[in-house]
Parts: sequence; structure tokens; C-alpha cells
Amino acid sequence: MFQPSQITAWIVGTLGFSLIAIVIGLGLGGDGLLVSWGLAACSGLIGLSMLYYMILWSSWVRAQRAKPPEQLLREGKQYVSSFEGMQK
Repeated sequence: MFQPSQITAWIVGTLGFSLIAIVIGLGLGGDGLLVSWGLAACSGLIGLSMLYYMILWSSWVRAQRAKPPEQLLREGKQYVSSFEGMQK
């Protein structure tokens, strides 16, 4: 099951690793700079994409909480019936 608290820890970890890799690369210089910046770029992109999708998920949750229960049931039934129509 999706648990935002666990995902948030991964987001912070990947972005923190990126910052640490940049600082270490600046301290090493030369070839170490290129390697550490490559690691920082990869982990940074992963962390930023996770952050982006977490923000999208949070806005979807807010929108769902604003809807009345009857509307949620109606949308759920429409969603299920759309799959039933595809199977025939």
C-alpha cells in the first residue's frame, strides 16, 4: 500500500545524497568532480520526480476529500462500468 511517510523519507534521502555528492565532488576536484556530479544528477532526478508525483498525489487527495460521498460512489461505479464495457 502507498504510504506517503515512507516515500517522503526516500525523497529526502535521494535529494540529500545529491547535495552531499556535490559537496564531496567540489572537495575532490578533477575526475572525482565528474563522477560525483553524475551520481548527484541521477539521484537528484529520481528525488525530484518522486517529489513531483507526491505533489500530484497530494492534490488528488485534496480534491477527493472535497467531494461528497455520493459523488465518489457515482464516479467509482462509472469507472467499474467502463472496464466491464471493454471486456465484452
